[in-house]
Amino acid sequence: MASGSSVNPSPAGARLDVASIVSQLMEIERRPIDRIESKLAVSNVKISSLGQFESKLSTFRYALDSLQAIKPQIRASSSSPSAIEVTATFSADPSTFTFAVQSVATKQVTSIAGFNSRTEATDWLANSAPQAVIDRADALILEQAPGQFVLRLQAKTSGIQGAFSLGSVLDGTALLSTEIAATDAAFSIDGVTFTRGMNNFTDVIPGLTFDLKAVTSAPVAVSISKERANPADRIDAFAKAYNDLLSTYKQLTKANVDQGERGALNSDSSILTAMRQVTEGLTAPLTNGTGMALAGRSDLSRIGLRFRDGGELDFDPSIAGSSGDLAATFDAGIRIGFISGINRDLSQKVVEMTGFEGLISSRMSAERTVQLQLNSKKILLEEKLLRTQQRLTAEYAALDALLFRLSATSESLKTSLDAILNQGK
Repeated sequence: MASGSSVNPSPAGARLDVASIVSQLMEIERRPIDRIESKLAVSNVKISSLGQFESKLSTFRYALDSLQAIKPQIRASSSSPSAIEVTATFSADPSTFTFAVQSVATKQVTSIAGFNSRTEATDWLANSAPQAVIDRADALILEQAPGQFVLRLQAKTSGIQGAFSLGSVLDGTALLSTEIAATDAAFSIDGVTFTRGMNNFTDVIPGLTFDLKAVTSAPVAVSISKERANPADRIDAFAKAYNDLLSTYKQLTKANVDQGERGALNSDSSILTAMRQVTEGLTAPLTNGTGMALAGRSDLSRIGLRFRDGGELDFDPSIAGSSGDLAATFDAGIRIGFISGINRDLSQKVVEMTGFEGLISSRMSAERTVQLQLNSKKILLEEKLLRTQQRLTAEYAALDALLFRLSATSESLKTSLDAILNQGK
């Protein structure tokens, strides 16, 4: 007879580590969620990188707009602004004039006295005044004394052409009228005489607006000058903004077999297209501010810019000629990357790229859509994962209870068997 039992169950009271077992199983079950979170992290980096590129692109556009806004300052001056004011537009040519004012334009004012009430004056104007007077004059009723009212009629426009006539309408009435006659502005420029029906006019010298204030007692000197801006600082800022954009582009699109070293937007078609359009704009012929071709050189060297081997821009004023030549280029303004067929320049293209539903914003929106889809999938998986965890916890808890009962039964059987064997000795 054997001397011992062959049954060797686990020691009574030994339990499964249910939490540890379920935790290890859940790590495996969670792998699809981990992959989604990894994709979300990559997507976040892409959106951040697109925003970074968009910001650099906008800064480049601001520098470009500042450069294209350079124009000479046209200044107009009067030696007697209390008598003659003058303003100039960009189209005015530098010059000097001798100006004299013999008379300023005035409005006719006719006053009709003899009314006993405001109502009487109003009725007379409505029913007795010539229609031409009603059309050409503004009316005001004045109370000269108690029960004495005056109808004041003032021409709506100055000068003789704005005058009006009462005709014989007052004949046979007790009404009396007094009149301040209208006058035209009379003036001379370098001895040439002119008349105008108003004191403010733009039709004498192109690009100049005159406003006559008073009759002059001595000749007034009017000067128009053009002050060219120094474009060097803005050209240099433009080159730096482009170089900053290019550096960011290279960083974000860097190619490398090591994924950790690869640019976040490597092979991204939107950023590649945006940079290509910028480069095409910079290499297109320069035009003047209205889009017309420039005489002579029309590449960026015209304003002292050239490309380095790495694609960066260098500003070297000497390649544009003298400082006067550089400033003269901006006399009629410049436009960079202008395409006459679509009437847009590089700045406008950048606005389209960065604007609503533009190239960059659309790419960012598409990436956010991917994130929404991934997050929706993640929520479903997390709900499923929770149910799986609850199921596994319940199953392994039941298994633990079963094993505990089997262990207790095994211990009881061993004790009984040992007692039987000991009785047989």
